[in-house]
Amino acid sequence: MVTIERDIWMDARPERVFEYMGSPENHLNVMPSLQRIENVEAVPSGGHRGKFRFKMVGIPIDGRFEDVEFVPHERRVYEMSGEIEGSMHYTFEPENGGTRFTCVMDVAFPSKVLDTVLRPVVRKYNEREVETMLANLKTIMEAERKTPQAA
Repeated sequence: MVTIERDIWMDARPERVFEYMGSPENHLNVMPSLQRIENVEAVPSGGHRGKFRFKMVGIPIDGRFEDVEFVPHERRVYEMSGEIEGSMHYTFEPENGGTRFTCVMDVAFPSKVLDTVLRPVVRKYNEREVETMLANLKTIMEAERKTPQAA
């Protein structure tokens, strides 16, 4: 299993950041390797479940996701299963009038041999993926905040 943890501060309230990242479809705007989100449905916890397609080093990977923790404005955790397994943990902490957003990605391939062989490549690839996701999210959240409102 590969674990990547990164955080970023952004000039946006936790409620706004959570609302944006609580919608699976919005991940298409921030995760560069995410190609598709489909069959999204609500789950009793308040989160979602659905299917995704992710492209890692040129290889399409299909899977399912389901929120297992969904605490508005504080925390979202979803598990992934299928051709890749793992979880994504998001925390949204108020800090200096904005949000400290933390992402922890845990991923593994179901095959132990494949997981061991690909671990270095997966680590480097997913480090860039998470860093890009955080930078994209910050850009979107702060651009929306600075957009002039019509009078």
